[in-house]
Amino acid sequence: MQPRSNIQWRRGTPAVSSYGTRVMVNHPNRSRKKKADDDAATPDPAAIKAARIDADLSQTAAAALVYSPLITWQKWEQGQANGGNRMHPAFFKLFKLKVRPDYVAPVDLPKPAPATILAKRESLGLTRKEAAALLMVTESGWQRWETEGTGGRPMHLAFWELLHVLTRDKT
Repeated sequence: MQPRSNIQWRRGTPAVSSYGTRVMVNHPNRSRKKKADDDAATPDPAAIKAARIDADLSQTAAAALVYSPLITWQKWEQGQANGGNRMHPAFFKLFKLKVRPDYVAPVDLPKPAPATILAKRESLGLTRKEAAALLMVTESGWQRWETEGTGGRPMHLAFWELLHVLTRDKT
């Protein structure tokens, strides 16, 4: 089978991945590094550690602010990530918001169940795409959060709190 003409196949490297399949460079599902703007860029370990030290917090206290285990926070600061993942930009944004002296935590947040997430998004008048962009996640990731029985992960509390904080004035 001949490759389609509008697909750029990787050159200079083997055309077959370690799984025995061809690799397309410009395929829309192949992620490329995001542009490094203030919010959407994945924070580097030095920035994470500096933010925690500036806030005069222990690693335990910092991890608790974003609802993560201590070991995960330590790996974020050391540049070792669990499973190769780094701290999500939304977690860092929530951390920076919560250490500000004028931060007011949302009161009585309901557990982020799929129906609750869908209701919140609809009450804000946001599309899935807009809601996903607000939390710096993919649209399909958002869809899994608000759809029952998809086998995906439930929404992390840090994303849920950040959604409430960022949309506080809209409700």
